Amino acid sequence: MDSYPLSVKVGGKGKALAHASYIAREDKYARRRDDDLVHVESGNMPNWAAHKPAVLWAAADTHECANGCTYREIEIALPRELDDTQRLA
Repeated sequence: MDSYPLSVKVGGKGKALAHASYIAREDKYARRRDDDLVHVESGNMPNWAAHKPAVLWAAADTHECANGCTYREIEIALPRELDDTQRLA
């Protein structure tokens, strides 16, 4: 049976917006070459931030307590044999 790595990461105050921009390759993290990003999605967003996740991450950075957690990231490695559609499913 194959096994694939899974990790859960948490981020502290002041790191959510920069990390979200890094993951989505936006702003100063935008790449012009070697674009290997297939899909980005932000889930469980409130209505006021549903179409602009950066607004939520900025609010989390501003209003979270000093030692609070502003985001949780779940990272899953999928096999290379799957195509983009299969990975997304």
